Amino acid sequence: MAQITLADYITLRDSAVTLNGFSNQSIHFDVSLPSTFVKGTSKARPILQFKLYTARDSKIFIGINNQTTFSTVVHKQNHWISWHELLNGSLFNPGETNRILIALQSSESDEDAGEVGISDVVLMFQQKIDI
Repeated sequence: MAQITLADYITLRDSAVTLNGFSNQSIHFDVSLPSTFVKGTSKARPILQFKLYTARDSKIFIGINNQTTFSTVVHKQNHWISWHELLNGSLFNPGETNRILIALQSSESDEDAGEVGISDVVLMFQQKIDI
């Protein structure tokens, strides 16, 4: 039987949440991925996409299964922006529940703490199907 690879997605959150670095807040998603999940190639990697609103400069982290995969400073915006990040697919476990984490760097003072709104979180990936 032949197989093809198709793009698929999972909606993780469809409403906004505000994270505050001073409160050491994060949001996580436990995602059951199909056993046919493709970990990725050099040209086809899983993508985490979300809308982001920053009330002040903020350092965000993205983790997969307790491993930080990405961190950056996002500068203050006066509007929602779309953010997407190509992920290391080898950190996912096909056919199992995987944890995706979005977190802010904690801070000693409220003046240095970041604050972000996160909304419309989607994981895009590929999976193989029999034809």
